[in-house]
Amino acid sequence: QFINNTQVKANESVIKNIHQKAHTSTSKHMHDWFTNNPNEWKEYHKQRELVKQTWEIDPVDVIAQEINSRNDVNKIADLGCGLAKLSTLVKKPNEVISVDHYSEDHNVIKADIADLSTYIKDGEIDITVFCLSLWGINYLDYIKEAYRITAKRGFMYIVQPKENLSTMVSSEQK
Repeated sequence: QFINNTQVKANESVIKNIHQKAHTSTSKHMHDWFTNNPNEWKEYHKQRELVKQTWEIDPVDVIAQEINSRNDVNKIADLGCGLAKLSTLVKKPNEVISVDHYSEDHNVIKADIADLSTYIKDGEIDITVFCLSLWGINYLDYIKEAYRITAKRGFMYIVQPKENLSTMVSSEQK
């Protein structure tokens, strides 16, 4: 489906507004906001799906290919899963635990990623995935929680735009 430049800019504007809110708030605040405003979560993902049609590569596809090529994986945690696409791409018998602030998918755990102790045990996960999901001023709490749930010889896949990572690194060096 073809999307014109004007429509892409409008979609990107909706996404940018929510990103701005997310990058200046705690994950708890965002979790509460999405829980109380599910239409905002739905609109964000609707617009993001339209914008993704203009991408050359969807990083979730790349991550799924990598996971499917491995023989040493049983459990994957997709933290900030959005529409839980990874769970549809990863081959069985692997199990994907999908987590996001909100979802209409009953298979998705609705939680603040900064604390998943109610849902996931220490070292239970072989691969933890953050695909464009390190939101909030307390994103390091996400990393700490991922470290807790990831097995000793497990892996963490992080996909973030380069400009976001450089901002994150420079803010941590202050």
